[in-house]
Amino acid sequence: MKYQLSADSITKRKQDTRNKIEMGGLVIKAGIDYLHQEDKEILLGALVYISHLLNDENDGETYKEVFKNLGKEAFLNGS
Repeated sequence: MKYQLSADSITKRKQDTRNKIEMGGLVIKAGIDYLHQEDKEILLGALVYISHLLNDENDGETYKEVFKNLGKEAFLNGS
């Protein structure tokens, strides 16, 4: 008996894969794709730190706005 994935499951997997590819593209867009495999802890640590900032109940909204503006600028300037 062969296991077959439902169309919904396949669609979800494709969306998940696309999301991961897009997230990897952001690493390249940010200019930190030079990090080597052994440096992956640096990137993860930075993302965890950003997560803490964004979830801060006092300043989270301010950080979201700051990071959003930096991201918009990076997309517009191609860097």
